[in-house]
Amino acid sequence: MLRGPDEGHRAQMAPPGCLTGPVLVGSSTDGVLERVREELERRGHAATVLGPGAYARRVSVTITGCRARVEPDVPLLLRARGAQEEDACAVAEALALAGALSASPVVNRPAPALPAAPSSREALEYLMCAGRLHPSLLVDERRSDGGPVDGAAFEQEPLPGGQGGGKPGTAVRFRERMPAGWVYQKVLVVGNRCWLYHETVAAAPEIRRLSLEAAAAAGLAFCCLYWRAALPGPGRSGLQLRLARVSPQPTEAELADLAGAAVSAVADLLLA
Repeated sequence: MLRGPDEGHRAQMAPPGCLTGPVLVGSSTDGVLERVREELERRGHAATVLGPGAYARRVSVTITGCRARVEPDVPLLLRARGAQEEDACAVAEALALAGALSASPVVNRPAPALPAAPSSREALEYLMCAGRLHPSLLVDERRSDGGPVDGAAFEQEPLPGGQGGGKPGTAVRFRERMPAGWVYQKVLVVGNRCWLYHETVAAAPEIRRLSLEAAAAAGLAFCCLYWRAALPGPGRSGLQLRLARVSPQPTEAELADLAGAAVSAVADLLLA
């Protein structure tokens, strides 16, 4: 329900429920949410796991003049953009507003130009549009519905789950081929901390710096970034990096042996 200027602007799907502790928004089958919930409870804080639609029906956002009030205002971990329901747009709006305007800690707090937990490509495009990441640092990408693709310059790769949208011609993407001698470097970012999965002493400081900057620019306090890297060597005067992918909702498999560190760091952010 939306209220006009006289009464304040109110985005609400139902009266807010009684939520007093951290709320973890995402799928009930999300193993990462379950591990964060267990970690919070281990520290003595009861946490609630809710689907995006269920959370949207229990939160309200009231904007009066320059002031905003979110009820209930509790720490949030957002791991879903919306819901596969008829009211999906209203759900996405509720998540974006509540996440952006809550006074309590929010992981990942929506950036002004993005819905909650943006997709990989949305995050990259936001970085470019905001001028926070130079286009030369990004791996070039084409969609299968974007016209002819040079097979010598691009390799075909299936889109991550859901990004194809089920529309014909959007089930695959074409990504710039990785030059010989380059390797992938995966980085986990949680708040102002980051971990490299394959530590390379010469590259670590620059990769960490750029990973923290990229995650902050995209409004992501918890994510994995995938870089293509070429270390200094014959014909290369210094480290070269290209950002290939941003994963705003890392899975347990994606976190791998750093899952424990990630969960602990996320709990720290929610309880800050």
